[in-house]
Amino acid sequence: PQKYLNKALHPLEIKHFDSIQENEARQMQYLATIWAVKEATIKATGKRLLFPDLQYTKNERNVPMLLFHNEALEWFKNEKLNEVLVSVSHDDGHTSAMV
Repeated sequence: PQKYLNKALHPLEIKHFDSIQENEARQMQYLATIWAVKEATIKATGKRLLFPDLQYTKNERNVPMLLFHNEALEWFKNEKLNEVLVSVSHDDGHTSAMV
């Protein structure tokens, strides 16, 4: 599991994942959310970005958002994309995301 986390998650996402380890269902929902958001981002951009360079988080109003790091940050700056809106839905064990 740690190898997958290192390959797919930003270090701060791993830290959050570890902080909810007492609740396996919540961990699985968190992983599904991260995967859905990052996959939607890659499909929307048409660019192969590394998952750890995309960081899913929430702002002070608990609104989902993405932060970019390393190559992803450079790509978004070059494309003059300063803000990406994120929507996440959970229903009956399924997670979907739109960016």
